Amino acid sequence: MYDKTNLPPGIFTCRSLEELNLQWGGAPFRDYEHKGLVLPDIIKLPSLKKLTLRDVEVHELPLESFIARSPGLEDLHLIDSAVCLEHIKSKALKRLTIDGSMYGPDRMTISAPNLISFECTGFSLEDISWRDQPSLESARTNTCGRTFGGESRFTGVLVHAKKLALFGCDMKVILENELPTCSVFENLVTLEIGKWHLTKDFYVLLRFLQLSPRLEELALKHRQLDEAAETEGMPTDGMTFQCPFLKSVIIQYSEGDDGIDKLVDVLVANGVSSDKISVTSYEDIKKRAFAENARSEEERPKQKRAKKNPDWEDDDSDEQSNPDDPSSDEYDPDDF
Repeated sequence: MYDKTNLPPGIFTCRSLEELNLQWGGAPFRDYEHKGLVLPDIIKLPSLKKLTLRDVEVHELPLESFIARSPGLEDLHLIDSAVCLEHIKSKALKRLTIDGSMYGPDRMTISAPNLISFECTGFSLEDISWRDQPSLESARTNTCGRTFGGESRFTGVLVHAKKLALFGCDMKVILENELPTCSVFENLVTLEIGKWHLTKDFYVLLRFLQLSPRLEELALKHRQLDEAAETEGMPTDGMTFQCPFLKSVIIQYSEGDDGIDKLVDVLVANGVSSDKISVTSYEDIKKRAFAENARSEEERPKQKRAKKNPDWEDDDSDEQSNPDDPSSDEYDPDDF
């Protein structure tokens, strides 16, 4: 945490500093006073390996100074920050997170040939172009940008990945444009995909599975189509896939969407055993999370008491942890 009027200048010239986390301390929503924050002119952190900026305004020159004068910087995370940056250039950078943005340039170029992990949330992929294309091992996107023109060939940085999580309507457009001519994802083991109406357009899913012969884990997030929205799916006649190493499929959906059975039928028709498919609703996920939080709150006083008095025993613990209790709310896929 830091005060917007008092940034200790010594932080930015510390030769031994390896990790720096700057976070705006409790700024109210839309408190734009902190937009006047200016980082020091002299920034030299030769040992810096990880930089996280959360809810911080950073202009192009200071951030370029961070990167250029931190030759060992491997992790860069820009979270809910007002970033104006046209070029991220680093041969050392391995992990990059772009999570939200208050404002920014029309287009950002990433030149990081050794990048292995990329996460992008809330920042349009259309505004990102790649130079010195990396071979990512993992990527996670959750964006809803404008219609994507396909100029950057985004799938080119993904084809060697082992783990992918690709969400958002602009991601769907990218995949529709690029998957027809995309290379095989030879290393892909885990795939999460969706947050669009999967049962109205099977093409992206089927084509991705065709290109993922070593896939072991698949998670599908289905979003119900708005009644006013219209969609025309790409043709899928005759499309099949083979994923012989697939161990589990998790499908998440909203209650009341009857079309989810169609998605299960397509998977089963292509050789996926129904025993490997688990279907659950977002509503049930929220209920279980709420129940788990409630249990944690109940257990907290007992944990504090046990910490103060190691000899103290909870008489109710045996009853609460009885695995044979039929009233247990443990998740059961057969319920859905």
